[in-house]
Amino acid sequence: MLGAWGCGVFGNRPEVVAAAFAKHLKGDFAGVFDRVVFAVSDRDPGVRRPFEEAFDERMDR
Repeated sequence: MLGAWGCGVFGNRPEVVAAAFAKHLKGDFAGVFDRVVFAVSDRDPGVRRPFEEAFDERMDR
């Protein structure tokens, strides 16, 4: 399980964090994991949407 790495109180930009995860999970680590779960507890679409877009799928809430 992966978190949104500081996209809440620490102010990291969700677009940057999601893109970094996507770069590696679709690149060097593609196919290594059976399933990747992002624990994005913030229901703010501004945090959730970049992860959905980076991985081309809707995340369960």
